[in-house]
Amino acid sequence: MNARAAGLPLDSSRPQSRAARREQAARLQAEQEAAEQQQPAATVVDEPAPTPVAPAAAPSVKIPMKKRGDKKPFSTQLSTETTARLAWLVQQGGVLTDTVEAAIKAYLDAAGIPRPGPDGTMPTNS
Repeated sequence: MNARAAGLPLDSSRPQSRAARREQAARLQAEQEAAEQQQPAATVVDEPAPTPVAPAAAPSVKIPMKKRGDKKPFSTQLSTETTARLAWLVQQGGVLTDTVEAAIKAYLDAAGIPRPGPDGTMPTNS
């Protein structure tokens, strides 16, 4: 049984495009402005104006930013055993990204893969 046969509404209440959202926002704004114009004006009472109070200066907060070298995303699928071992390492205070980086470097070094030069380019096979 599909939704139409069950009598369920199929139309979404959410506008389908940015243009539709802009039209809806303009319509709501026009309705609010019309409602504000129809309200009676408030009576003005002569009261002394409150003296403006300068807001207290907020203390400056500096958020420390991580400073790392160039990193590229690396995605792989790991076995359950490897994932459990990495989770244990993190629980002991290890940093996962640094651990994976060190492991990959050790693997590539053991396999004899050359390291890039100071300019970041790999040596060519001669």
